[in-house]
Amino acid sequence: EAEMAWQAVPKGNGRHGVPWGEKYLGPYHVFFGHDAIRELQLFNYATGLDTGCVYGGRLSAAVLPPPAEALDGGPVTREALRAEIVHVDALKMHWNPLPGQFVES
Repeated sequence: EAEMAWQAVPKGNGRHGVPWGEKYLGPYHVFFGHDAIRELQLFNYATGLDTGCVYGGRLSAAVLPPPAEALDGGPVTREALRAEIVHVDALKMHWNPLPGQFVES
C-alpha cells in the first residue's frame, strides 16, 4: 500500500482564508467537518459537510452508493463517487455564536 504524504494548509481568518479543500488535489476524495463558518463546501476532491447544526443550521451527510457501483478506475472525485448531499434542519440552536460569525444577525 502506498504511503500518503500530507501537507498542512495554514488556517485563514474565518471566511477570508483559502479553504484547504480548494488546495487539495487528491488522489482520494475526503469528506470533512469542523468548518461551519464556510457551510457546505464542494470541491473535486474534498467535501466539507459542516453546515452548522449546533448553531441552528442543518445536519448534512454524504450518501454514497456501494463502491463497486461508483468507481470505474478513474479519478476519485465527488462526481465519480456519485455522492448525494442531504440535509436535515436543526430542531433548535444549541449554541449562539458571536454575531456575524455564522448566523447572520
